[in-house]
Amino acid sequence: MSDRRDAWVAQMTAARSLRTFLDLCKDARVDVVVVKGAVTGFLLYDDVAERTLTDVDVRVRPRDLRTLE
Repeated sequence: MSDRRDAWVAQMTAARSLRTFLDLCKDARVDVVVVKGAVTGFLLYDDVAERTLTDVDVRVRPRDLRTLE
């Protein structure tokens, strides 16, 4: 049960962090594509706790990296 709760907490923490990051990118007019677990956890699983998440993967154009820094 603890593993399941930990997985759920990790998903929720990642989702909140991702929302903050995406808001900053929007303000900076930087396009971002969210990929892998942060997306599939919510799309492919009935319960996000079934999808272990250790990081959030995004894609950014190389020309926008300096802006994000």
